[in-house]
Amino acid sequence: STILSGASINGGYTWDIKRISGPSAIAANETVAVKYTTSTARTINNTTPTIIYENKVLDTHAAYNTSTGVFTVPVGGTYIFLGGFGLTGVATTVGHNNILRVFVDGALATDLAAAIATTTSSVTWRSYGSTSLPLLAGQLVTFRFYADTTNTLLASQPESNHISIARIGL
Repeated sequence: STILSGASINGGYTWDIKRISGPSAIAANETVAVKYTTSTARTINNTTPTIIYENKVLDTHAAYNTSTGVFTVPVGGTYIFLGGFGLTGVATTVGHNNILRVFVDGALATDLAAAIATTTSSVTWRSYGSTSLPLLAGQLVTFRFYADTTNTLLASQPESNHISIARIGL
């Protein structure tokens, strides 16, 4: 943004123009986008751990922390979330749930992708989904995986385990 100020000196005008810029000033039309994958296999046992996506594909504002798995919203607006997961060799029972969830400031905001077992065999699953949420600057977003049984193995395939986040509106 630009600040203009004017003053009359001896019938003439002088103007001071100051440009405010820096990492805290994000233009309304500026792209905010993140894409990360994980190639780390994880066993999930009746818990909802934060999934850490360690492989950066794109991060326009360094908003995702690969140590904590937290995306810090750099500027308010409506964000779209796309993500997916892959599971390998999961022994299931009918009705067994596997869900990739979006948490905002520590609270469940929405489910992003889900797979529900319809068989009792050992299977390999892939599930993908999308959603959008209005967010405020500074809010903290995490992705957590829920499995309602023991020994659920999140596959070590980055093409299956990924998240993308992009601001799509104000």
